[in-house]
Amino acid sequence: MKNTWFTVALTVLLDMGTILAQCSIGNPTTDNPTLFTNSMSIEANFTAARRWEETNRGLTPNCLGNFDAPSGGWSGMSYDEIVFYIHNEERVDRGLLPFHGIETGLDAISQAHTDWMMANDVFSHTGNPALGTGASFRTCPNNFQFGSSIQQRIESDPDLDNCWDTWAENISASVAPFNYSFPNFVAASVYDFLYVDGACCGWGHRENVLMNLADNWGDNGTEGFLGVGVTTGSNYAVYDFSCDSYTSAILLCVNYYDPKSSCSNFSFSLLPADILSFTVTEADATALLAWKVANETNVDYYEVERSEDGIVFTPLHQIAAVGNGKDFANYDYADPLENINATQLYYRLATVDYDHSKHYSTIKTLSLERQKKVTLYPNPATDWLYVPLDAAWEQTDFRLVYPHGQVSLPGTTTQDEIIRLDVRSVPAGVFVLQYKDARGGWITLGKMVKK
Repeated sequence: MKNTWFTVALTVLLDMGTILAQCSIGNPTTDNPTLFTNSMSIEANFTAARRWEETNRGLTPNCLGNFDAPSGGWSGMSYDEIVFYIHNEERVDRGLLPFHGIETGLDAISQAHTDWMMANDVFSHTGNPALGTGASFRTCPNNFQFGSSIQQRIESDPDLDNCWDTWAENISASVAPFNYSFPNFVAASVYDFLYVDGACCGWGHRENVLMNLADNWGDNGTEGFLGVGVTTGSNYAVYDFSCDSYTSAILLCVNYYDPKSSCSNFSFSLLPADILSFTVTEADATALLAWKVANETNVDYYEVERSEDGIVFTPLHQIAAVGNGKDFANYDYADPLENINATQLYYRLATVDYDHSKHYSTIKTLSLERQKKVTLYPNPATDWLYVPLDAAWEQTDFRLVYPHGQVSLPGTTTQDEIIRLDVRSVPAGVFVLQYKDARGGWITLGKMVKK
């Protein structure tokens, strides 16, 4: 089967922050030689591409994590939902803010552009001349014409006009000389944007998908909007494809829009619930999570996820949404920490809609390495070190930590509610005394000097 793909990207940026230097950010040195294949699932394609990128760029193995499929699977998801989900899955796993939603006006602009390109045998960022003539395009056999630029099309919507800090556009096409349905076309297109974009386009598509946006619009840890247009057709003959007529064709247009912080007159056809607040605290060897949401429409449930490295997250618990139709809703969850040995944990929330789309909150960090003010004596010590007994201590595991290792110390409780530690065999030096609490974490009590 002959199946030809074409992609084009264009971006305009104003006041865009510098992309962070971290494991997940940067461009490969070559295109991925492995193309998207329908013999594997969508998530398997993207996961394999991440492993390739880590090798290509010399990153730590598995630092990009695995690409997770929607909790309800891909079946039944619209083109808009698939494009939106894949973008945010790739962005969140790379430490970037997820896009806020599919903006209604921008979505209509994207759809109108793919409709116009298919109807007029054009594949270009230049569009309908009725909306402006600020750019040019060619039609077969070699006719030079003027039409609307991306900016003119975006600013034809009064709610989007003069309200952008950043706009960009990616377009993609697939054609075949026979009747064909193009399975997974939009997923394969975003795959090409990210992993097969260097030779053709200098990674312009990829940089649009992974643009680093400042969180200056809204208040829930998301930023920027998408518009998605998909059109199928037949007898498609365009100048860019040597004017050959193809029996089957499909076009994708993704518009990116980052609003000015002062603008607010937007509407959305696909939007996660707004997480107004999200806190994580610790009490009694338990992580206490609490969050408040608004605009809770079509939300199925929330999923609490935890990580020990801030990269790979494990689902812990699902909580059904109860606030649909209400202005606000409050939720909480208690995560026991008795068997946690890490000194730091990371938490995030996944908002899962009835259409299976998943949107992530910002990541919250919980430090488990605590300190307790205790008077150690004598200090410096020679034979014995005494520590006042705390009623909350359920066991007497102590250790001395120093630059070259650690020394375990058995404790002996005296009648005066003082813990006596034998340090006679400890070499001279400066140490940090730590106590192991009920959840298995170490609490720093203070410094000790051994003579």
